[in-house]
Amino acid sequence: MKDFWLAPFVVALRLPILAQEAQNIASGKMPANGGGESKRMVTEKIDAVNDGILDACIEATRLQMELGMLMMTGNAAGFVRAAKAAPQRIAHAATAPGNKTVRNNARRLAPF
Repeated sequence: MKDFWLAPFVVALRLPILAQEAQNIASGKMPANGGGESKRMVTEKIDAVNDGILDACIEATRLQMELGMLMMTGNAAGFVRAAKAAPQRIAHAATAPGNKTVRNNARRLAPF
C-alpha cells in the first residue's frame, strides 16, 4: 500500500517528457534513440506483465506442491491456512514486478 501513490507520481513526472517528445516529432525531429521515454514506458509495461505472469505461475505451482504435501501428511489446519492464503500469494507474486518497475521509475525520474 505504501507504493499506492507512486504510479500517479511517475505519470506526473513523465508528462513533460512525453509532451517534449510529441513536440519534437510534430516538428519533424525524430528522437535519436528510437523513441525515448515513450518507447521505454511501453516496453517496461510489457516486461512487467510478462514477469508477473511467470511469477504468478511459479507461485501457483509452489502452492500446488505445498497443498499436496499438506494433504498427504494429513495436516488439515495447515491445508486450510495455505488454501486461504493462496489467492493473496498469487496476486502478490503477479504484481511484484510491476511494483518494482514503478519504484525504479520514481527513483529515476524524480528530480530530488
